[in-house]
Amino acid sequence: MDDTRKQRHGLISAIETERKSKVLAYMLSPRGASVADDVVPPLFHQMITIGHVEKLELFISARGGSPESVWRVLSLLREYTDHLSIIIPGQLFSASAFLALGADEIVMTPLSELGPMHIQTMKGDLEEKHFINPFEIIEYMRFASEWDVDTTTAFDKIEEDPQIIGKAIRAYRLAEHVCTKALGLSSRKYSKTDCESIVGEFINGSHSSNLPFTPADCRRMGLPVTRVSQNLERTIASLQSLYMKTISTPMPTDASEGTAKRVITPAILETTRLTLVHKRRLEHGPEGSIRETPGWGGWMDDTIQEAM
Repeated sequence: MDDTRKQRHGLISAIETERKSKVLAYMLSPRGASVADDVVPPLFHQMITIGHVEKLELFISARGGSPESVWRVLSLLREYTDHLSIIIPGQLFSASAFLALGADEIVMTPLSELGPMHIQTMKGDLEEKHFINPFEIIEYMRFASEWDVDTTTAFDKIEEDPQIIGKAIRAYRLAEHVCTKALGLSSRKYSKTDCESIVGEFINGSHSSNLPFTPADCRRMGLPVTRVSQNLERTIASLQSLYMKTISTPMPTDASEGTAKRVITPAILETTRLTLVHKRRLEHGPEGSIRETPGWGGWMDDTIQEAM
């Protein structure tokens, strides 16, 4: 039984009443959860339940996701509403920020942060993996060009497989492409110059994946940012706090500090009518390692489980 569910529903209803909208909450744990393709079927289930509405608001906090998955989520949401708002109670980082760029309205509080793109391309297998950052390659080549270093000589000094470099640059181009497509869905109707400027800011303008855009930054870029009343700001903060208590954190790496097995909830997708949760079961493996129980977990209807 989820003890905070009634409280969350009360706060969601308060937002809907003041904003004259339908609210869908999609909250992800800041510890490793990200927007992925597996959310599309449960999101479709939610949207069928909601139906087409004049004003849909997505209450979301996420640290990232794949551009392809974010595009699928954004496209699905836009099929069910004439006006899409994104409510950001805290952080919406990396590719998940494209959801806000494709909205008609972005609701931000003083604590809201919209993050720049963070791209990593994995090299190696799961046992010996490491990540390649295309920004580092691009900045290195730009630096070489600014200092009149021969580009061929500079490229030869990059100690990476050309195929891996190509994969990293392709991921960079994909982010630019999806960011541009997302902006094209907004009713703001950005000019080509504005669109190029915003894409540049989000893809490589901040020079750090940990330097977010504040509400003032977003207004400066021309994004459709809305500041709500202090009363609604408190409601948004309270709802976020309840979700953070609901979304589980990973169990300790030391078996002596916790149970041998633990079910965690890294994501939740909720309206006042339907609560869908993503659950995983972790267990301690050899030498104190943590592994996911094979064949267990996924999206579940928590509304049904609570009624049973």
